[in-house]
Amino acid sequence: DEQLRALLGALGREDLLADSRFENPESRLENGAALAEQMRGVISQRPAAEWIVALRAAGVPGRAE
Repeated sequence: DEQLRALLGALGREDLLADSRFENPESRLENGAALAEQMRGVISQRPAAEWIVALRAAGVPGRAE
């Protein structure tokens, strides 16, 4: 939950935390396609290099090549 909170914060989509489809790991798994669609819509608006900086600053774990 902490990682998702950091990710959605970096994406500016904290509102998704209140969406019952994404309230716990089980519901996120069940509704993964909907969550991915929401995130894809935001991610596509900026270059990858900008997202790498933003995600690292938010403490979102990951590795960029």
